[in-house]
Amino acid sequence: MGYVLTGKLQLKVDKGVYSVRSGDVIYLTSHIPSQWKNPGPGTAKILWIKIK
Repeated sequence: MGYVLTGKLQLKVDKGVYSVRSGDVIYLTSHIPSQWKNPGPGTAKILWIKIK
């Protein structure tokens, strides 16, 4: 689980592409293939929390 503190991210999860920005929450599992990139000119900061 991640909380976007600043900036923007573009997430590719399975076959979908999603844009997230500051204040959004991301929930990913290890069973779903995912990729991400920073499409913006600034730094993106994320708080990650690993849940078992």
